[in-house]
Amino acid sequence: MRRWRGCGGRSRGSGLVAASNECAVDDGCLRPFADIPFMSHNRRMALLRPFFLFIILACWSSTGFAQDTSRPADHNSGDIITGASANPETCNIGNAIPVKFRSATNDRGQLSGRCIVVEGFWADRALFKNALDGNKQFSNSAQGPRRRRIGTYGTERMLQIAPKKSVRYKLVGIYGRCETQWPGAMMVMGYCHYTGGPILLLSQAFKAAD
Repeated sequence: MRRWRGCGGRSRGSGLVAASNECAVDDGCLRPFADIPFMSHNRRMALLRPFFLFIILACWSSTGFAQDTSRPADHNSGDIITGASANPETCNIGNAIPVKFRSATNDRGQLSGRCIVVEGFWADRALFKNALDGNKQFSNSAQGPRRRRIGTYGTERMLQIAPKKSVRYKLVGIYGRCETQWPGAMMVMGYCHYTGGPILLLSQAFKAAD
């Protein structure tokens, strides 16, 4: 253990507490953090608060990084959801239910948890009914096209191929809604962080003919 000299010349390694504050930092005297007179308790706590918050968020995010669609919904309680996707082995173009865009945006619960395929214009993190909506500024979060938009989640690789401008695609995935997909989650990142409504947890994407 490293021994250091407390103020007044007495060794901290001996377990003795310094009785004097006469020496300065530049002459080799080291003071404990709590003894520094110019830093109040409130100031110290203000400096340390971001560190504690970072540790708490890191622990929570490690449990909620990617949602497994096979887990019961109540397993998301307290999680920070940063990503989600569907498994292409169990949800794919071969067994997906074809659903029209309007039916998907107007669904009232019948499609929840079902593997579907829907066609539209994919732009960034959402599928749109028409290309014009997808190409507007803030198209993924603006309230205007909300009823003509389906949010998308997927693996990092899947989201990397998402076009920045509207391109016609057929998307396959598990249907859900922002409001009910992760009940009890402390925070949901991605599309649902900014808006609500229908979403697809993607498993496959196919460029459609114009």
